[in-house]
Amino acid sequence: MKKTIVICVSVLILLTIAAVCSILVYLGKDEPPPNDADLRLARLNIPDEENAFTYFDLASNALSYSDADREKTDSMLEGDEWDAEFVEELLSTNKEMFDFLAKGMACTEIQIPQIMNAYTQLPYLSPWRRIATLSKVRGLHLSKDGREKEAFEEALRIVEFGQMIERSRGVLIHHLVGIAVKKLGLNALREMLADTTLDEETLRGHIETLAGLMADEGALANALRMEYSVSAGTVDSVADGTMETGFGFSGRLLCLTLKPNKTKRMFAAQFRLLIDGTGKTLKEYTQEVSPRLAKASADEYDSKVALLLSGNMGGITLYRILMPAFGGLTKVKCQENVSVAGTRLLIALKCYKMRTGKLPRTLDALVPDYIDKIPADDFDGEPMRYSREKKLIYSVGENLQDDGGDAEKDIIVEIEF
Repeated sequence: MKKTIVICVSVLILLTIAAVCSILVYLGKDEPPPNDADLRLARLNIPDEENAFTYFDLASNALSYSDADREKTDSMLEGDEWDAEFVEELLSTNKEMFDFLAKGMACTEIQIPQIMNAYTQLPYLSPWRRIATLSKVRGLHLSKDGREKEAFEEALRIVEFGQMIERSRGVLIHHLVGIAVKKLGLNALREMLADTTLDEETLRGHIETLAGLMADEGALANALRMEYSVSAGTVDSVADGTMETGFGFSGRLLCLTLKPNKTKRMFAAQFRLLIDGTGKTLKEYTQEVSPRLAKASADEYDSKVALLLSGNMGGITLYRILMPAFGGLTKVKCQENVSVAGTRLLIALKCYKMRTGKLPRTLDALVPDYIDKIPADDFDGEPMRYSREKKLIYSVGENLQDDGGDAEKDIIVEIEF
């Protein structure tokens, strides 16, 4: 008797689950495919010998930079005693790597291998960051050896390397790695600037070079288009069963209640808004784009019942897993622009002080001899701030308030000359 009851209960549970799944499938009839041509980024047809990626990948393979080497160079970059003999040996060992890097930098185009979905591996990104660190070591080594002109050119090449990574037509992680690489080069320029003996004309040329290395908003928009393509590819891979979710029964239920076209339409709406925001200051983004993003989100399905009755529980779940990664994107872009603008102003101030023996009262004194206009603070759109008394260049940062160069609230660039 007891065995019969257990069997009946089990059958009842299975029938209930089957009925619920059937209802969900019925409720979740899919839509026609979205028109997402504007979000599909065509791949460039670049011969391998003209593609910078070819040489950057060869540079990664030729890199000889152990964890112990990296630990020691990191310590030196943070202020520990400089070991010239160690550095010379490390740079000599990596001569082939630097040769490949130079060949890549000489290319005008870059195209990374195709990314199919969120599980596609990107093994080359970590070595690119290590290459940039080693390039910074080489730049500082040249500076300490009295070869200042070459040292500054090396630092600028790091910034340009980062810009090329940003333009590699990859997903957002490529863009973020490019920004991190640029930051290494900008920091090297600032560190060498305090004691430089380079002439005014040379430094003025570096100001102009950096003017062309601000955040590439077109490249950022392309990275977002690639993210949409990867998200759409992930949706398709989950829907057709070619990509395991790793969630067991929940994963199978997710696939069963996933409506690919409806889900891709949700992604498309958000990515279009994100792309629209790439050229805006944080202030503009907060006022104009953020409210529209919130309105277009899946937050309306805030209860389990609403989620079940949506007919696209699997798609909404995927959407919520993949989309939050883009929340702070505009802040990162603004920080990048502020970092480049601050470095340009720092070099201009160095030139002014070399000529006059003192810092100017305001940044207006730099126009037009060193810069054509004061760079804008990408957070609020106003000119970058400056304090001669505190020896600071600064941005208002994400709170959008001028806190007088407070390092905890504003983004500062210290003037160390």
